[in-house]
Amino acid sequence: MLRAARAGLPTPGLARVMLGLAVAATLGANIGYGLPYGWQGALISGWPAVAFIGCAEMAIGMVRRARSQPASSTEIPVPEVPATMNGHAEKAAELFAPDLARGEVPGVRRIRRELRIGQPKAQQVREYLTGLASGNGHAWSRTRELAPADARRTKSSR
Repeated sequence: MLRAARAGLPTPGLARVMLGLAVAATLGANIGYGLPYGWQGALISGWPAVAFIGCAEMAIGMVRRARSQPASSTEIPVPEVPATMNGHAEKAAELFAPDLARGEVPGVRRIRRELRIGQPKAQQVREYLTGLASGNGHAWSRTRELAPADARRTKSSR
């Protein structure tokens, strides 16, 4: 039921029937257990099943409402470029534009190699690029940087 709510689909009828039967069986067993203690015992024993249904419906309703609310802004926020980047952020955004369009962020080693910068500056550039990649609608995906084929060869294979 929650999956259907997340996907924006109607809840399958069989799921509702099975949930109703399960709650009815649990409610009956709990009330049966509490009956020897009077109507107060039956009431106290039966409330967990009712509380479960209330919580489940509340969760499903929250998911459905969250899906139906439109985004407040269609404008993509662009991260602010720190002054300490000395133009490296813009150069990296231009150089790695194809990767960022796919939602991929280059690794620190690749950034260092391509921009010829040190480790701390490459980490700052990577943080900036991560913000750009997440702002284009793609989820951030970690990519493994592969070296060119000739760089992977060992001395023994040459």
